[in-house]
Amino acid sequence: GSIAIQYAKKVLHMYVATTTSSKKKGRALQKLGADLIIDYTNENFEDAVEYYDAVLDPMNWLYEERTFEKKKDKAPVLKHRVGHYLNLLGSDWKMGEDGNENTNGFYTMKNYLYHKFIHFVLPGTTIPRYDLIYVSPDGEQLQRILDLVAEGIMKPVIDRTFALKDAARAYEYLEQGHAT
Repeated sequence: GSIAIQYAKKVLHMYVATTTSSKKKGRALQKLGADLIIDYTNENFEDAVEYYDAVLDPMNWLYEERTFEKKKDKAPVLKHRVGHYLNLLGSDWKMGEDGNENTNGFYTMKNYLYHKFIHFVLPGTTIPRYDLIYVSPDGEQLQRILDLVAEGIMKPVIDRTFALKDAARAYEYLEQGHAT
């Protein structure tokens, strides 16, 4: 999240809205470049944003349905025609009670296929675009991020450190889904 905010703001020069669970984290996100901070413990993001160019969603099991939900007398989250929903697969480490990664299962595939089909059959349609993005290590992309860090354009955020002997605890912390 912290890298995505900095990249969107400092490299792509976008207006950035993000969610957080505390004022302290909100201040940190603002320093990284976020323009709009939504405290999701008090406000639903879909009530705070409208007509955005893109939604980068690393936790689709929480936000996908709400992003596309049509509400009477409420503007949509994404712009018509040019809005783009980017579903980051495998990026949310939060596990369900059954021990498996939380997902929207069939709903995500239905949304993806529906949007692809409509854009194929009706080019120029008004519904937002939808893409699935699989997160995987890529040395070339990581080098570009490192170059931006070296140039001072972006800065890594380390919210906690763990000794090597506590690697299991570090992984458990990451699985909670709240690492900054």
